[in-house]
Amino acid sequence: MARDFKKAYTYAPPSYRALVSEEDFRNQFGTSGRWTKADVHSAKCEAERCQVKVRIAATVRAPLPGVPRNQTHNVSSYFDEPWVREDGQWWFYQAP
Repeated sequence: MARDFKKAYTYAPPSYRALVSEEDFRNQFGTSGRWTKADVHSAKCEAERCQVKVRIAATVRAPLPGVPRNQTHNVSSYFDEPWVREDGQWWFYQAP
């Protein structure tokens, strides 16, 4: 939510960071939306992997015909976050 992409990058496993630079990681995120809240809804874990369902609230700017360009909309959604254990430590899994 703080848009601290440098810190967020540190949650990616070393195997991901070996393939994707911090700048390329940052460039994956647009500027049309901003999270305003995030809560863990549920987690199902095994020894080396967890599937975490997260509920987010966000403010987004969606270009719609006839709507002023800087008008924002509040939305909420759920999504799944995979976490994996690598070298004994938990990491947010993101495909390179």
